[in-house]
Amino acid sequence: MSVTETMRDLARQVFTSLDKNGDGTLTEDELKRWLSFQCDMGEEEQDELWLSRWGEKEEIEFEDFLEAAQEYDWPLKAGRQGPALVPTTSAPAPAPMAESGGEREKVDEAFKELARNTFNALDKNGDGTLTEDELKRWLSFQCDMGEEEQDELWLSRWGEKEEIEFEDFLEAAQEYDWPLKAGRQGPALVPTTSAPAPAPMAESGGEREKVDEAFKELARNTFNALDKNGDGTLTEDELKRWLSFQCDMGEEEQDELWLSRWGEKEEIEFEDFLEAAQEYDWPLKAGRQGPALVPKEEPIPVLRLLVQGADFLPCESQQLGHDPYIRISYNEQNLRTKTSIMNSSPTWNEVFILEHVKGTSIKFQLFHESKSLEEKLVGEAILQENVLDRIMHRGKGGLESILYCQLYVTDQGVGILELPGLEVHQSSQTRE
Repeated sequence: MSVTETMRDLARQVFTSLDKNGDGTLTEDELKRWLSFQCDMGEEEQDELWLSRWGEKEEIEFEDFLEAAQEYDWPLKAGRQGPALVPTTSAPAPAPMAESGGEREKVDEAFKELARNTFNALDKNGDGTLTEDELKRWLSFQCDMGEEEQDELWLSRWGEKEEIEFEDFLEAAQEYDWPLKAGRQGPALVPTTSAPAPAPMAESGGEREKVDEAFKELARNTFNALDKNGDGTLTEDELKRWLSFQCDMGEEEQDELWLSRWGEKEEIEFEDFLEAAQEYDWPLKAGRQGPALVPKEEPIPVLRLLVQGADFLPCESQQLGHDPYIRISYNEQNLRTKTSIMNSSPTWNEVFILEHVKGTSIKFQLFHESKSLEEKLVGEAILQENVLDRIMHRGKGGLESILYCQLYVTDQGVGILELPGLEVHQSSQTRE
């Protein structure tokens, strides 16, 4: 199968952003981190993939990546893994947004509409502005941006302002090429009476009128991936799991949606799904919900854990050491972050996949390496099982639920901040 220029272009953008040292190759770790987050692929699957394709090789080149991306239909997306979100001096300058007669020149209307949808979804109280916290939470997850970068961005663009308006957001989104996506951050998924009515899908000769073919194909791919037993229908649970994760829709909204559209029906067919996807502008994406990358008989509920960073508040750098890292223990699963070399205030921004085990807490242990390369425990913190189970329940036991954790260190020990709820979980850790 030939590779289209568009696909090669997207693959090159993703490859370049993953190639952190710019040497034209990807290490196994660099690729695996992306597969964990972007393709929802577990550690065992990643190992099998690398071993079966590249054996004992330590690095792969762009052509290797391109072939695999094409074969497995990996979700290559423009912007998300593109150039650095904060532009460098070597980056091409964005198109200026000069003012003329007090009005900014027109931005591409499609981009502007995406920016408006994203802005409206982040503006939780609907006051037409975004606070610093509202924007930062989105930058952390959607743009993989660390806290330090976020602070620099806000300070350099908006100084001491507490809120920004849509035009501020639009200019920044254009300049930094932020990954704006149709539907995901768009208007409420259940339309209000003030929303414009969707185009009708009248029947003619027993067949519905044509929907845009590209949209229909995306809807079919998504439907097939959710239809686990391949019987051509979706149960209420199958649809709800997807709505929880992909559309950020709560349980109550899901119940209202199903009841209002399909009443007491136990299953829906593709045409039902297609009509709803069109009416509510659901975020259908090529590849992401496509066929499983490695087929499984039964999906395993997982937690996607984002270890976002650590603020070492009153700690002196000599207490912490120079090479910190975090060990994560959950049931029999043991993971660790990269070592942040010579850094007394690191930000990791690493994503880990954990198979959810009900009634099990997560232990975080902060270590540093001494000059003799010995491990020294700085402190530990526990995220209790009731927090994890609550998050999984919120996702209805779906394929994944996302947990954002920010660690912080004080002279009392290590603590955890769960985002965006900002709930502090105390622990009885001690410092060496």
